[in-house]
Amino acid sequence: MNLTRPFQERSTRVIRIFVSSTFRDMQRERDMLMTRVFPQVRHRCEQRGVIWREIDLRWGITMEESRCGGALRLCLEEVELCSPFFIALLGERYGYVPKELSAEILERFPWVGKLRDRSVTEMEIVAGALSFSAPVPTVLFYFRDPKYVERPSRSSKAIEYQAESDEARSRLADLKRRIEGSGHKVTRYASPEDLEGIVAADLHDMIQGYFPTVQRERPIQAQWSFARARGAFFVGHAAWLRTINRHVAGVGPPLLIWGDRGSGKSALFTRQENSWIISKPDSWWWRLFSKFSPAEQQAEHIVPWFVGSFGDREGWQRIARAFTAEIERTNPEDPPGPPATLDALELRSRFTDALRRLSERTVLLIDGVDQIHDFDPEAPLAWFPQHLPPHVRVIMSATNARLIECARRQRWHLVKLDVWSVADRRTFITEWLRTFGRKLNRESTERIASARQTAQPLYLRTLLEELRMFGSFERLPDKIDESLQAKTARELYGQMLARLEGIGDAIRVRDLFTLLRVSRRGLTEAELAILLASRMSPLPSAKLSPILLAAREALASTRGRLRCDRLELRDAICERYSEGRDSTARECIVGYSR
Repeated sequence: MNLTRPFQERSTRVIRIFVSSTFRDMQRERDMLMTRVFPQVRHRCEQRGVIWREIDLRWGITMEESRCGGALRLCLEEVELCSPFFIALLGERYGYVPKELSAEILERFPWVGKLRDRSVTEMEIVAGALSFSAPVPTVLFYFRDPKYVERPSRSSKAIEYQAESDEARSRLADLKRRIEGSGHKVTRYASPEDLEGIVAADLHDMIQGYFPTVQRERPIQAQWSFARARGAFFVGHAAWLRTINRHVAGVGPPLLIWGDRGSGKSALFTRQENSWIISKPDSWWWRLFSKFSPAEQQAEHIVPWFVGSFGDREGWQRIARAFTAEIERTNPEDPPGPPATLDALELRSRFTDALRRLSERTVLLIDGVDQIHDFDPEAPLAWFPQHLPPHVRVIMSATNARLIECARRQRWHLVKLDVWSVADRRTFITEWLRTFGRKLNRESTERIASARQTAQPLYLRTLLEELRMFGSFERLPDKIDESLQAKTARELYGQMLARLEGIGDAIRVRDLFTLLRVSRRGLTEAELAILLASRMSPLPSAKLSPILLAAREALASTRGRLRCDRLELRDAICERYSEGRDSTARECIVGYSR
């Protein structure tokens, strides 16, 4: 990773920062950060429409827990997810050195093999900072003055602040030299009280550099963020992509992509967006796209909307307002007024006029158009302008039979996403696992690819995620057989919930997913920590993070809010935990909101 520019405004308005330190000697510093500094930073972030989340896995982890391999993997995974945001506090202690590293850790993080005799703290620092090829302003180090240990108030506990051994002292000195030589910012402080103002100022400068304006993320920006998060994988017929490409480059009525739930419509949409934005020369879509002439590659402006991406029920007026505002934002003509002040008829007219004034080729993408809660079943497309300029191209997706028939009557182009072939499934299995450094033997690959239920993309991806979380390679064939006993994605999600109950407390998992299921807009990690509080204290990151990490592929996230947007997952939660708890969960959320 090479981040040489000092600051560059981020498109995703979320900061997750990892806090690394030794355990016993940094209790006061961590308490000060959690109770005094981070609340200030969170408030500044909220003023800019930024979600702030600190990850301090030492908070709530006992010494025994910190020595197990599971805790090490959790720490390194969180460092990876938080990158490039990282804080490290160092005193005179080097930290715990694992006696051995599990095969699972070495498979997931091969570079750790070179640090077998190093502390967990050094491993975190290597992953979060020293792996960068150049210094970055999001990595902050704080070295405490060694004289702090000599204070009278520390004398009775001096052993907790001193180096564990001469060898530990030598290794810590070497680590500090490498940190200072890396070019990352290093600040020395005399006491935890002095550290408060220093860290607060550093984080304020970081936020000001990345998010200089006090404004909320525009709705369309949030849609792009959603697309980037969900569009990493798509496998299917090349003919589908060619059809969409020619539609974008051509003229004529809109295109409707339809198929059953879980057939890959959203994945196809997000693949389009990611490809057009990033234009990676080595991507499959780019190779297809580049085969067309330059005149056919003039899709200069793409405006996406994923219905339900914000979590709450969405009406057509919200989408029309967002499209109108985004189009007018890039139009040199001054609009007559903000679209939010218009009634339904005025909004529809304003939306149509904005489209007609467009001078550049523009693509409107609407995924899940039949999920708009207030569309007319008898005329489901009546809200959308019927007569568009030839350079405005429209692509929608749906599963509703009435809407599909309506589009057919209006002579739209239709593309049906059929089930995946066995060859498609083999390709997806291989490519998806490769991104995590894993692979299956031919027998296991064929066992999965030939199963009838894996023809559905949602089922196959959920199955592979469950297998990825399984630690024993020797028992993997049995795990595959067990997973394939689930005939639907809903049943697979039920297996996932059972797995999560083994990671965290079963009651906590039940309450967490019930809260996510009933929440209309989704919940942030900080809100979940408060709602799952015990004895009036927020649930520690050490208890919440393992569950969310293990379930991250199943959850949607927009503007830092986590949601259960898959109907199959929501059904699995309802079936496993019963609807009887829904009212209690809603009351809990309402009480917190007040």
